[in-house]
Amino acid sequence: MDINKKLNNIVEAVFMLSLVGILVFVSNISIIPLALVPILFSIYIFRNGFGKFFLVFVLSASVSLLYLDLYDSLAIFISILAISLLFTLAIKYIKSDKAEIVLVAIVLSLIFIGLYVFAMKKEGLSLDYLAENLKEYLENSLDYNFSLDVYRLSLALFPSMFTFFSVIYSILGIKLIRNYVNIKEGSLEDLDNINEIRIENKDILTIVAFMAIIYIVCNFLKLNMTYVKVNMLAILVEILAFNGLSAYDYMISKSNIPLSRGFQWFFIIILLQFLIILFIILGFIDIILDVRKKRSFNEEQRWVCRKE
Repeated sequence: MDINKKLNNIVEAVFMLSLVGILVFVSNISIIPLALVPILFSIYIFRNGFGKFFLVFVLSASVSLLYLDLYDSLAIFISILAISLLFTLAIKYIKSDKAEIVLVAIVLSLIFIGLYVFAMKKEGLSLDYLAENLKEYLENSLDYNFSLDVYRLSLALFPSMFTFFSVIYSILGIKLIRNYVNIKEGSLEDLDNINEIRIENKDILTIVAFMAIIYIVCNFLKLNMTYVKVNMLAILVEILAFNGLSAYDYMISKSNIPLSRGFQWFFIIILLQFLIILFIILGFIDIILDVRKKRSFNEEQRWVCRKE
């Protein structure tokens, strides 16, 4: 029995090593395979412990030197290590689903922003250089004629864009890890009812305080405060939009509309650019009125009436 267990551990480690190597190798084509690596490593930690994880991690990083240069390999695998430990420690020690998602999303944003700045420094690029090239490309291929400041401001929104993707990545990552480990090991609870997570009044105060700290730090570092203000505004809009989408998902999950939930979301995704303002408004209204609670109360009242 012990021999079989050891053999299974060896096979699993070799499979993990091979899979990570393939995902990192093809990451120059798409970032999605690389995004899967920290999730797989976190699952591996929950199943086999930190000791075996570090062994596979070091071997994977060593193998990557066959097709990556040293600096790229260090940047990628240090980030993978940080994100893998972030997912694992947050899931293991934080009991609140909302706090878990928020913490992971904030740290992920900082990691992604750091990687972006590192890549720009490594390639010798600047915001002005990228803005000039974007302006030249669009004006040559399309009938656009905006000032350079517009392109520079658009490119300066990368922190808010990374925040947007960090929230999505944190939700998907936590859900995949917890649900998979729950199925295989039964040691974690599923991340269910995500649409019941909402932004409350106290959360807004926390967000404002956190942004005030960021503003002070950025001002101290002599950063362009126009870019900082625009990114803060964009992040606030994203928070309202996510809250609105969550409230909408809760409502359609409780509705009696004959269309399936997935089919409804299919149309929402297609028409999102036209409906995003409505979701932002819904997110703001939900913070004040808690539409989920009102929906649940109305359902309970209807159930009581039917029972009577």
